[in-house]
Amino acid sequence: MSSSRLPDFFFVGPERTASAWLHKVLEGHVCLPKGVKETRFFDQHWAKGLNWYLWHYRHTRPGTVIGEIAPTYFQSRAARERIAKAAPQCRIICALRDPVARIYSLYRILRKYSVIMEPFEESLRKYPWIIELGRCERHLVDWFERFNHDRVQVLIFDDLEADPQGFLHSICRFLAIPEIPLDRSAKLDRVNTAERAPRSAGLAKFARIARERLRAHRQHGIVNFWKRTPLWELCFSGGEEFGPIDSGVREHLKTFFRPEVDALENLLGRDLSKWKDQPRHF
Repeated sequence: MSSSRLPDFFFVGPERTASAWLHKVLEGHVCLPKGVKETRFFDQHWAKGLNWYLWHYRHTRPGTVIGEIAPTYFQSRAARERIAKAAPQCRIICALRDPVARIYSLYRILRKYSVIMEPFEESLRKYPWIIELGRCERHLVDWFERFNHDRVQVLIFDDLEADPQGFLHSICRFLAIPEIPLDRSAKLDRVNTAERAPRSAGLAKFARIARERLRAHRQHGIVNFWKRTPLWELCFSGGEEFGPIDSGVREHLKTFFRPEVDALENLLGRDLSKWKDQPRHF
């Protein structure tokens, strides 16, 4: 049996802005898709139909706030259009991060799952879309225009690093839900990290495709069981350790993204000079 209610809110990312952490701390306090963090419905699985999506909320209790943590939606125009049409009164949450730090973190995840297999510098040359993923201002403007400023909450990743509890409280206030206290492990825990490349790029690619097909067929229980076994680490870890980003590459990217950061400062009225002027360590 499916729910007939669409989400009251979406955390739309972008990717590598603590969506896995947020899913972990909100779970049990709001209703999230059962068995999976991201349904990818509004960007990848739209053709499967609304009933396919609502099936993920079949356990919803009356009066419960419903949401989805969906970081791939932020930079998808199709997702913005579809959410605005299907759930026009929902609330939107996004978190912005130093673009250089974010694309390097994203690169590591892409490498872990063998979406790409080249070293960082080579990947930047070969796949220009990685750089484009660092651009957020124009997407944020579109979210504002479709949902109005008062229903879009923009968070800064640095605030999470400095004060996780305060970061979470601001989300709870925005969603009008009781404040959620964090235990020490939740305050410090980094979820869904990528410290090493896979031992075999081919095995990781095969396993990633298998995971995506299982999720497309809503076989989330199989995927979740797989994650708890040593086979998951065998597929997606065990290779070379990722080091820090090369200082020259970092400085080049900081210069490249400076206009983007300036535009975000003007849009948000927030000082983001740390993203422009200070070296970042990963």
